Amino acid sequence: ITLDTLDVLKRESRRRAHVLWIGPSQPEPLFNKINQILRDKGFITNTRPLKLHMTLMNCTYRRPRANRPQPFDYDVLLHKDGVLGCFGVQEGAYADLPMAVAMGSYEAPRVHLCQMGSWDTDGAYVSCG
Repeated sequence: ITLDTLDVLKRESRRRAHVLWIGPSQPEPLFNKINQILRDKGFITNTRPLKLHMTLMNCTYRRPRANRPQPFDYDVLLHKDGVLGCFGVQEGAYADLPMAVAMGSYEAPRVHLCQMGSWDTDGAYVSCG
C-alpha cells in the first residue's frame, strides 16, 4: 500500500476540518474486489465509494464536546514548523487538497474488519475478524 495522498474528509472548508487522513491515491484492485464482495454479502450497505485510508487525526469525538465537534484548521496545522517535512513535502511546496506526499509503500499481510463506532477499553476499533 503506497501512502502518497494527504487529505481531509468532507473538505467543505479547510479551516473547519474534522478528519485528517493519509492513504493511496489509487486503491489496489484487490481492495476494490474485497469491497465488492462485502457489498454483495450485505456487510456494506452505504453507497459511498471505497476510501482506503489511515486516520491521522479525528476531531469528531474530541473532548470536551459541547454538543458539537471541534474542528481544526488544516492550513494552520500544516504550516507549523516541520510538519510538511514529516510527510516528505518540502517547505513552501504546499499544494491544494488532496496533497501528494511521500510516506513510502508498505505490505499489508492481513486485513482486519472493524465495526465503525465500536471501541475497546484502550479506545481502538474492535476487530471483527
